[in-house]
Parts: sequence; C-alpha cells; structure tokens
Amino acid sequence: RHSAPALTKVNDMAENPSILSMDLKLQKVAQKFWKAELMLKRALDDTEANAASPSRSSSARASSSSPTAWDILLQRAVGGMSDAGDAFAPLPVGMPRLRAVSAVEDLMHELERWSMELQRHSPEEWNECVNVLLQCVSGASKPEQ
Repeated sequence: RHSAPALTKVNDMAENPSILSMDLKLQKVAQKFWKAELMLKRALDDTEANAASPSRSSSARASSSSPTAWDILLQRAVGGMSDAGDAFAPLPVGMPRLRAVSAVEDLMHELERWSMELQRHSPEEWNECVNVLLQCVSGASKPEQ
C-alpha cells in the first residue's frame, strides 16, 4: 500500500491547459517514483521472506538490518551508477530484483532529464536546488540571509 495523491484539482486543469500539461509531466515522474518504490518494497519483502525461512538461524535473522526502499533509492541517487551495485546489494537475485532495478533506473533517467532541463532553462534555480539538496544530504542548515 502506498499513497498516490492527486497532483492537481480537476477544475484547475479544465480552466488552464498549461497546468494540465505541466501536471501530466509531474504525474509521470511521480508514477515512476511510486513504481520504483513498490518494486523495491516487493523485492525487499522477498528478502525478508527468505530471511525468515527455517533454514536460517534466529541469530542470523536478528543481526541483519534491512534497508528500506527509501534507503536504496537515496543511495542510488546520491551514489550514481558507480555505486548502483552496492545500492541493490540487499535485494535477492531473481525477478523481483530485476523489476526493482529496472524501475529505479527508469526513475533515475527521468530525474536526470528533468535536471538537465532545469540547468538549461533556469540555471539560477538549478544552483539553488543543488544547494538545498547538498544541505539536505549533509544535514547542514542554510544560514539566514
């Protein structure tokens, strides 16, 4: 179960076609995110099911810490392709893993496209966006201006 909020009101879309166009593009990104999240959760559920199998000892099950779908997405986004193997390492080999990797890579390509568009058309906003992202990743707060 995941939440997929409506990104705009139907009345707003009918009154302004440019909102519809923009929102459909944003909805595409959101759908890719939700798909990646869902595929990762399914693959992680397979991991937990394998960990709970009687063949593993209870101490081995207790000592393993399971990453969340968000942890994997964040590691993949921040680490890039060079760390992609590490990001997906917690997922067991099989179809759920292949589907999850495919969905995450599809999302990363879409985010990269958006990033390049923002850099081209609004470099100042891109710089501000990067500053905010870096602060979020580093845990630092922005000084008051």
